[in-house]
Order: sequence, then C-alpha cells, then structure tokens
Amino acid sequence: MELTPAQGRTITFEGFKDKPYLDTQGYPTIGLGEKMEDIKYSKEQGVPEHLQGQTRTREQAGENLSGHWNK
Repeated sequence: MELTPAQGRTITFEGFKDKPYLDTQGYPTIGLGEKMEDIKYSKEQGVPEHLQGQTRTREQAGENLSGHWNK
C-alpha cells in the first residue's frame, strides 16, 4: 500500500489499535483512528457491547485510511 506523507503522519499521530477504544472525545474508534459511530460515550460507559467484538488488522486499517483520504 502506497501512502502519502500526510497519511504517514496520520498513522504516526493516531497509532494503531486492533480493538475498539474510546478516543479523547468519547467516540468509539478502531484501527488508525477510524470512528465507528457518531455517538459519544463516557469513560464509565466504555465501548458499547455491540462494537466490542470487532477487530482490524493493520492492512485493513491502512485500506480504510486510504479510502477516507480518497473521498
């Protein structure tokens, strides 16, 4: 997968997580900063159960990032 310099910086900034987590604003996120839904959750609520079983490989996350950049 060929990345632009900006995509490379995004990967460095976001980091990679193969399982869902809440980003700093409370949105469920996965991979390389891919927002999973537009609903915010508190730290106490955590990642909603319906998203907890999802995973991403680095390759899938890179493809998703490229797709978002190409839009």
